[in-house]
Amino acid sequence: MSSLFQSISSFLKRLFGITERSGSALDNRPSPTEDRDYSQSFDPRVSAPLRQLVYQAAYELPQQKRTHAAQVGALFRKKDRSFSYEKYNFAKLIDLLEAVPDLVQMERVEPDPGNSSSAPVYYVRPVTDTRQLLISTLKGYDSADGWVHMDSLKEAVTRQDASFSSQRYGFSDFQAFIQSRPDLIEFKTDSPSYVRLNQRKELPRIVAKPKRVLKRPRFADNNGRSVPDRPSASIIEPLSKFAGLSMEVLNQKVSELAAIALHENWYFGPQPPEDFAYPILKSYLRYTFIRLQHERKVIPSENNQYRAFNTGLLDNLLRPIYALLTRPASNLPDRQWNLAFCIAGEGFAGKKLVSQFADLPVAANYLANADQAFYHLAAGTPQVDWQHVVKDNMARLPLAFLEKYAPAGFTPRSTKGLTTPEFFDHKRSFITALEADPAGYRSIVSKLEEALERTLKRTQINYKTAVPTYYPKINSIDLLLPMCLADESTADLALVVRREPSSKYIGHTILTMRQAYNNARLICKLDEHWLTRSIILSQQEFDEDEDESEGFETEEGVPDNERVVTDTIGTYTED
Repeated sequence: MSSLFQSISSFLKRLFGITERSGSALDNRPSPTEDRDYSQSFDPRVSAPLRQLVYQAAYELPQQKRTHAAQVGALFRKKDRSFSYEKYNFAKLIDLLEAVPDLVQMERVEPDPGNSSSAPVYYVRPVTDTRQLLISTLKGYDSADGWVHMDSLKEAVTRQDASFSSQRYGFSDFQAFIQSRPDLIEFKTDSPSYVRLNQRKELPRIVAKPKRVLKRPRFADNNGRSVPDRPSASIIEPLSKFAGLSMEVLNQKVSELAAIALHENWYFGPQPPEDFAYPILKSYLRYTFIRLQHERKVIPSENNQYRAFNTGLLDNLLRPIYALLTRPASNLPDRQWNLAFCIAGEGFAGKKLVSQFADLPVAANYLANADQAFYHLAAGTPQVDWQHVVKDNMARLPLAFLEKYAPAGFTPRSTKGLTTPEFFDHKRSFITALEADPAGYRSIVSKLEEALERTLKRTQINYKTAVPTYYPKINSIDLLLPMCLADESTADLALVVRREPSSKYIGHTILTMRQAYNNARLICKLDEHWLTRSIILSQQEFDEDEDESEGFETEEGVPDNERVVTDTIGTYTED
C-alpha cells in the first residue's frame, strides 16, 4: 500500500510541477496555457502589434533564401495599409528590422569598393520557420483524426523550440498565437481546446491529382443563340448597345455606381458638371466593358438569364463591385437588359449574383506582362508619325504653342464651339499653310522633338513618367509620355507610343490631357501624377460629349455623330 501511495504521490508531483526539493510547494513554472514573460528581453520600442506585423510578414518569407529588405516593407504595407516606420518612431525601415533580431535576421552587403556612390544592401531571413514548426509538431501525433489538445501542442512546440514564446510574436498567450493561423490550423467546433492541421487549406499534396478539365465559358447573343466562346471584333459591343441602354439610362446607372464606389473625383475641374457629374466614371465603365469582352469575362449564367462582370472598383469596405445584367421580361424590348451594380450577397442583386454564378467574375487584367508598364530606355527615342500628330491632330496642340509657331498665312484660333464644317475648314487651312511653309513645319516638329527628348530624360530618373494606357479599338496596351510645350514644367498633351515586335517604339498620336487621363484611369487610379493636372483644369475649358457611338472615332478623328467639335473621351485614331 505504501508503495502504491508513493507512486501516486510521485505522479501528482510530476503532474503539478512539484519539485522534490520543495516537497508540496509549487514552483514558478507557468501552466501549459500560460507563457513565461520574456517581454523584459525585447526592445521596448517594438510594441506587441508591431511584433505581430513583423511576424505575419516574416511568416510569408522563404526560409532558405534571403529577401531584399524593401520587399519586406512591401509586405508590411500589404498587411497594414497605414504602415510606415515613422508611425512606430523609427527613422528607417532597417532600424525597425534590426530591433527584432529574435524574429528576423539581417544581412548587410557592402557595395563594390570602386563604387563609392552606392549604399549597402540589406537582406532579411526569418529566424524561425513557424509554419514548419507547427506542421511538424502536429504531424508528430498519431491521433486518428488529427485532433490535439492545445496544451499538449504548446508543450510539444516548446520541446522543439526552447526559445518559443507567444509574446515573441506579439500575442498574449498561446491560444491567440494559434488563432492567428487559420490558414494552417482549425479548431474543433464542439471542443475549441482541440486543434489540428486545417483539412481544407493544408499544404499542397505530394500525390499527383488528375488534371482538372475546366469548362470554358459559353457565350450567347441577346436572343439566346450560341456564339463562339472567343469573341471576335464583330461581337465586341459597347455597354449601351449590348444592354440596349439609352444615354439617359446609362447616366443614371453610372450615378448609382458612383454612389457605392470608393470616393474619387469622377469629373474634370473643381466642380462637377451640372448636367452629369461623373463623365470619367462613365468613360471608365464603357471601356472596361470592352476590355472584359476581349478577355471573355462577361460571364453568362447557366440558365442564360443573366450576365455578370466585375467593374474593377471597390466600395468603402474595399469589396469588389459587380454588375448584374438581367434578361428582361418577354413583353419588354428584346435588346434591353436591366443593369444593377451590387456587392456579392448584399441586396436583391447581390443575392441573385451569388445564387446564379458559382464563380464570381474577375476584374479586367491590362498588364499581363510587367514590361508593358515601363518605357525601355534601351530602345531609344520613339519614331513618331509627326505628320499624323501635327496635321491630323492640330486641335489637340495647345493654342499658345500654335500662336507662337504657326506657319505663315495661318491664324490659330480656339476650335471649341466650332461646328464640324467650320472645324474642317480651319484644319484644311492649317494643312495648306504647313505645306506652303516647310520651314514653319520643321519648326513645329523640332519643338515637339525637343519636348520629347526632355520627357525621355525625365523617364531616366523616374520610371513613372511613362504611364500605361489602354486603346480599346485594337485592345492594345500603350504608354503615355507627357509633352510640355507651353511651359516646360507642365504637360500640355500626351504622346502615345507602342512597343513593336522589333522592340522599338513608334509614336502614333497625341492625346489631350482629358483623353489621356480617361485612358490611363482604366488601368489604375492616378493619385499623385502629372496626369492629375487634367482634374484641376477649369471645367469651362471642356464640353462633355454625349455621343451614342461610345466615343469611337472615325478615320478623320471626329466622332461619327458629334455635332460640335470637342475632346473625345478615351479614344484616339491612327492612320
